Amino acid sequence: MGPKAQKISQTKQKNKVAKRTRAESIAIVARMMKEKASPEEIAKALNVRVPTVFNWTAEARKIAFPEKAKPQPIKSEKNNSRGVFGGPLPAGHPIAMKGLWRGLEHWRIPGFQKVVSA
Repeated sequence: MGPKAQKISQTKQKNKVAKRTRAESIAIVARMMKEKASPEEIAKALNVRVPTVFNWTAEARKIAFPEKAKPQPIKSEKNNSRGVFGGPLPAGHPIAMKGLWRGLEHWRIPGFQKVVSA
């Protein structure tokens, strides 16, 4: 075996020792994202290309910036049908009917009258 073949095998051994798992790399990316490092800085620190860092950022963002608990909807009281802020009027209410007909009057064709047959 020549010196060149020996050099290649030593390089492969170094790479095997230096490799991290995906989870370890994502943890490092998450830590650096908290420190507001740029993707180029993260790539340089991990000795990978920038597109590789972009592949890890979605998972790292979930670790670095976990979502806050989603707000729960306010439960309305059943005894008041209109609720605290009014809510919709019941069907057939005079105010609702007046508004409905007023809106329909807007679309009436001028000079058109319905002929009622007797």
